[in-house]
Amino acid sequence: MENWQRILVFSAHPDDEILGVGGTIARLSDLGKEVYVVTFAIGETSYSSIEMKERMREIRLKEAEECNKVLGIKERIILYKPNQGIVNDRETYQECVKIIRRYKPDVIFTHYKEDKHRDHRAVWEITDEARWKASENVLADFGPPWYTPELYYYEVIELFTHPSLVIDITDTLEKKISAMKTQSSQFPVLPGVIEYIEALARVRGYLRGTRYAEAFLRSDFIPTLG
Repeated sequence: MENWQRILVFSAHPDDEILGVGGTIARLSDLGKEVYVVTFAIGETSYSSIEMKERMREIRLKEAEECNKVLGIKERIILYKPNQGIVNDRETYQECVKIIRRYKPDVIFTHYKEDKHRDHRAVWEITDEARWKASENVLADFGPPWYTPELYYYEVIELFTHPSLVIDITDTLEKKISAMKTQSSQFPVLPGVIEYIEALARVRGYLRGTRYAEAFLRSDFIPTLG
């Protein structure tokens, strides 16, 4: 973790990176690392009342900006894919290859395949493969090849049985919670989410031997180069 300088996080919606990796983002940002977040869909259908429907896109954009400030995200790239309609098509896949080559991350965090949300599963599939394609000597107009040494999946609701990496977020849990509080439009959609964040952080902290932590699972889609 100390060797990571540029971190790229892929999230389906603006609050997913908070739930899955928010404490780690804040910790890395505090250490002076550069954290970039790619958000596929702004979440315009996640309204809990008809009155919010026409304003949801604007609301969620504003909430994402507030989250960036709290966690110290250097830049958020929004792809504006349709909510509940992210698909692994050629255009989206190649966008991700370009992004990986442009930002040259030392590590990538993304969704996990065992997730109920179709958008989350689509992002997992796209980014795991895009990491591999970005390292190949093809598509020269997208920039020179870039091999990202590590890729980890993060937890949103479905949890890992055997995590391969557990990161201490004792000092940054409050920032994670503060970032989630910027997403107030989602509280009716995710009732009890603040309590869930703290409870899961305690469980993962117990696993690590710290007060709070976040758990990740390492991808084996392509081999690690020694």
